[in-house]
Amino acid sequence: MDFSDEIQTIVKAAAAKHGDEISKAVNDAERRIRKLPDFKGMVDGLVRSAIQELVYDARHKMNIKIRQDMGSYGQPAKTITGASVAVAMASASLYSYYIDGTSLGSVQGSDLARIAESETAKADGCTFNAALATRLDKIVPNKKLVRDVVSEAKLKKIFMELRT
Repeated sequence: MDFSDEIQTIVKAAAAKHGDEISKAVNDAERRIRKLPDFKGMVDGLVRSAIQELVYDARHKMNIKIRQDMGSYGQPAKTITGASVAVAMASASLYSYYIDGTSLGSVQGSDLARIAESETAKADGCTFNAALATRLDKIVPNKKLVRDVVSEAKLKKIFMELRT
């Protein structure tokens, strides 16, 4: 879903104002965004986008189950990669590839820098989350909760170490 320039400006200002204090930045941005005249329309769009992702996920899981039940999931490929008609058709329709909720063929050049920035931020967040989970996996026993084993002060220290 694309967000208006006004929302992007509010979020950037909140992020700059609060630095590493993500919760404060989110609260600040949310408070200001909720006051916008088109807030309800934006929420409706977000809900629809979330529901669409849930439908895609449910269909994906059903397709996997069908393939598993048929015994054809996880088997060696029946065609040589790159030599099939399906691959040729897919490569001819790369404009249909979805990025940032839009088919690539429908993305305007003016949106590409923002999309690149957004995707990089998501990737950086995933990389940080992976490092955090790996670090915590070494100290949190299998049947325990993180909050029962790692104090808030210790968790903050780990966060700071991983961010540098």
